[in-house]
Parts: sequence; C-alpha cells; structure tokens
Amino acid sequence: MRKILRQIAVGGTAAIAIVTLSATPASAASSGCKIPQGDLLTMCFTGNLSANSSNKMQVQALAGLFQDTTCQMFDASNLVQVGSVTAGAPGTSNSKTISGLYGTYYVRCTVHDTYGSTGAGGYLRHA
Repeated sequence: MRKILRQIAVGGTAAIAIVTLSATPASAASSGCKIPQGDLLTMCFTGNLSANSSNKMQVQALAGLFQDTTCQMFDASNLVQVGSVTAGAPGTSNSKTISGLYGTYYVRCTVHDTYGSTGAGGYLRHA
C-alpha cells in the first residue's frame, strides 16, 4: 500500500511540474500587426510585449501605398501612451526607440484614410 501511495505522490508531482512548465509564457522579442490590403479597417494592434533588461523598445510604422500610418505605443497596465511614430506614404518605414520601459506594452497602428488599408501596419520589438 505504501508503495502505491508513493507512486501516486511522485506521479502527481510530475504532473504538476509538467502543467507548471507548459503554462509559462514564451518571451517574444517582437510583435507586429498589418492591416490587410483592401480591408475597410483603419487600425490594427500588436500583441503585448514585456520590457527586457535593456528597458528599451523600438516602435516601427509601415506606411501603406496611399496613406500615412501612425503607430502609438501604450502601457498595457494603465493604457497611457508612451510614444508614437509616423511613416509617410507611399510605402515608407519609420521607427523610434523608446527607453525607460519596465512594464508590458502594445502598439496601435492607424492609417490616415477612411478608404481602407493598402498593406499598412507596424511592429514593436526589443531594442
């Protein structure tokens, strides 16, 4: 009986360890979004990205073919904007590095046009 209980205890510990390990999120180095060409949407959102030991992140805006794109970076915990960058059409890119970051952030990219996107978007990455 003791042998069975010991096997159950060891097996239960292993199962908990597996669940704990698989529940740990992967640390991403970048997150991007793109407004599909011809879509009537005028904005997209990146996923959340946590600051790393450099405490710097780079925001990049990718302009569409016919419109400017502005990407704004927000603190995910309090929704305060911490920076932004704009890329002018046609199809250019512009980036900005923001320092002094310690939390989790995301980017919202918006095209300056009500007729939809032509492949605009942006990225948030560790600098």
